[in-house]
Amino acid sequence: MPDLPVTSAEPLPVLVYDDTTALGRAQARALWHVVSRDRFELRPWRRLPLERWGLTPDDCRGALVWIGRDGEVSRGREVWPELLRHGHRFLRPTVRPVERLVRGRARR
Repeated sequence: MPDLPVTSAEPLPVLVYDDTTALGRAQARALWHVVSRDRFELRPWRRLPLERWGLTPDDCRGALVWIGRDGEVSRGREVWPELLRHGHRFLRPTVRPVERLVRGRARR
């Protein structure tokens, strides 16, 4: 059975990316297509009111930032588990191993 689009009155999570470089734009679009277009929004940081989430331009330059439905912000490595969690059904089993990897690297 194919994945159904998310239909909810709640806003979708947002993946914020650095649109100042071609590489940043290409990486963000690739993630959006691979993970799933209808499960989160893709927005460049220069077009968002960053102060609403306590972010600065420096937080977003050269990095991905995840803003969850509840407004919780994840940066850097913490973005990957959230991205996978909201992805296609076949990506969800990878969430726990990626979370363990992110936590293990954070301890170093």
